[in-house]
Amino acid sequence: MQAEKLLRQEQRALELEEMKKKTKRVMRTFVVQKSTASLKRSSSLLDNRTVLINVADIGVAFPLALRDEIEVDAIGCVPAFLMSIKTATFSVKRYESGHASMGRLSFQFVKQYVTTYSEMTPILTVV
Repeated sequence: MQAEKLLRQEQRALELEEMKKKTKRVMRTFVVQKSTASLKRSSSLLDNRTVLINVADIGVAFPLALRDEIEVDAIGCVPAFLMSIKTATFSVKRYESGHASMGRLSFQFVKQYVTTYSEMTPILTVV
């Protein structure tokens, strides 16, 4: 009985030693070697700065028919989806989270949208 007990203890000790070796081998696979090249951080113009973009008074008109199907009447009216944004703000800092906000979003479906274009920018008017 005593010999059997000693034999079991030795067997358990061997199993534990083998388990330790396997555990160490597995843990070594998770160790990440840091290279000296990755430790050097390249400096950039945007380091320690916040990028902030503000956009105001955006308006877009989408015709509600394919280009070939659009029937323009005598004064140039087409059905359309209009969308406008009074303000849009985007800000982000390197290696940190960013932020975006939009103020006064509006949209509308119209049966008649008059398209009139100047030389430089389109003029949007709703009838």
